[in-house]
Amino acid sequence: MGRRKRKIKYKDGDGKEYIIEGSVVDLSKGSLEELIGDALDAEDDDKIIKEKSKEIKEYIKINEKSQNKLRSWYELGKKLQFVDKLHLNSEEDRNEAFRRMFQDLKSSIWDTSDSKVIRYPQHMYTLSKLPEEIVFYEGMTWSRWFDILEYKAITNNMELLKDVIKRCTVENWSEEELRDNLQRLNKELDKNVKE
Repeated sequence: MGRRKRKIKYKDGDGKEYIIEGSVVDLSKGSLEELIGDALDAEDDDKIIKEKSKEIKEYIKINEKSQNKLRSWYELGKKLQFVDKLHLNSEEDRNEAFRRMFQDLKSSIWDTSDSKVIRYPQHMYTLSKLPEEIVFYEGMTWSRWFDILEYKAITNNMELLKDVIKRCTVENWSEEELRDNLQRLNKELDKNVKE
């Protein structure tokens, strides 16, 4: 992804100082043509993000008191999939787009830390990519999903994920039991990867 715009101080030949909004270009990162293309792509992405931010803010305003948070946040995740069409090169770029969109919504919707304000849209986005029959398995809630989605290795292992969901709902795990089981499973997965 191209460098995002920022405020830059500039002095003209007469010594008059200006503050302009622009992008820093590092010519050691590629050809001028590629860098200009990246900058234009980034500018286009910024416009799309700003436009989608308005739509998402309106959606949240309408649905913030919804009784079915899981359905509301799943549908919001579907809306967040617009980032798949942007010129983003990595998960980090996608998360930056989410951060920029949700930063101003943080205090009004989720009274939480900066790190969590990013995780909400990340988790909604990831959740919306899963099959509905898994997401809306009887007994699953947004809170339970949030805890599960904290563990990418579990979320990305469909068989394990289905097993966790089934056990969590059938055995009616408390938040603490769910987190303990997720941590244990995650450690086992890490151990298997290292071996």
